[in-house]
Amino acid sequence: MVQEKRPKRKTESHIIENLAINIIEESLPDHWTIRSYKPDYGLDLSIELFEFKKNDRGDTVYDTLGEHIYVQVKGTKAPDLSKYTIYERSNVEKEKVAVSKKAGEIDVIKFQLDTNEIYTIDRMSSAVPVFLFVVDVNTKDIFFLCMNDYIDKVLVPNDDQYFSKTSKTIYIPLSNKITRDEKSHYPLMFYAKRAKYYSFFNKCNYQHQEIQYLDEESLMSMYPHFLEILLRFDIWDQSHLWPLLEHYHSELTKLKDRGSVALLEGFKNMDDLDKSGWETDYSGGKTYSKKETLQFMQLRSLWDKLSILGTTYEETCREWFLPCYFSYLVDP
Repeated sequence: MVQEKRPKRKTESHIIENLAINIIEESLPDHWTIRSYKPDYGLDLSIELFEFKKNDRGDTVYDTLGEHIYVQVKGTKAPDLSKYTIYERSNVEKEKVAVSKKAGEIDVIKFQLDTNEIYTIDRMSSAVPVFLFVVDVNTKDIFFLCMNDYIDKVLVPNDDQYFSKTSKTIYIPLSNKITRDEKSHYPLMFYAKRAKYYSFFNKCNYQHQEIQYLDEESLMSMYPHFLEILLRFDIWDQSHLWPLLEHYHSELTKLKDRGSVALLEGFKNMDDLDKSGWETDYSGGKTYSKKETLQFMQLRSLWDKLSILGTTYEETCREWFLPCYFSYLVDP
């Protein structure tokens, strides 16, 4: 058989891939930087986030936030739309998933992924956000899923031997859509801060551990230094992405501005705060007033709460935007 003479060809899959990349570039903020990996080994894009600023001359500039997300891009002309059943379940970090009562259904896109692609992301751990973007090149809709969280919270709890399969079906909530609307970018901005959040949680845990062993005078001497360190973190300017942070930013800012007296706001009928003899420091035999004692207690309590932010993030935030029970309840 004589081989047909022909030039190099472009396949339809290449065209769809290029269209998908173009749609992503059109849908994300112009000042974000998108880089392609060629060749790629499971990751197609990295996205670096920048923020709007004015320089000293009043010119518009964009500063890098030092935040990155990674994306695996899948283009399609016909997304596989389906229904996905949500079942009630407990925290998968504490026990294995057990079949329970049906909670409801959500609209999803089904997408088949090779398990070697999934396992590549699995090896990267949860600290580096990796997304699956499924792009409908006809409608220009982009649907996202944080694969790290999906693996930990959905895939492995339901099939901890997934890597022995050739492929797995991934379910992306239809509500996880990216458009030119700024609010649709909020989830990506939130995930991009993950490395900073993890660093913050680690620092809070360190400080909390140290505070436990400080006497009262050392506590009052050291907490302003701890406070300055926490307020330097680059997580507060976009705390609206996680409202709980707004609360703690307010608490820490008040503490910085007004000192430990700010911790006593809200206490009523405390006219005798300055009377002594309410509590004794048994390590040194010193007696403190009610006011001082309450300040010590509130400082320790504040760092107690800061130390469990990482737990809250693990149990709640990492289930946002997933096809699972908690996300179904809170509808982020």
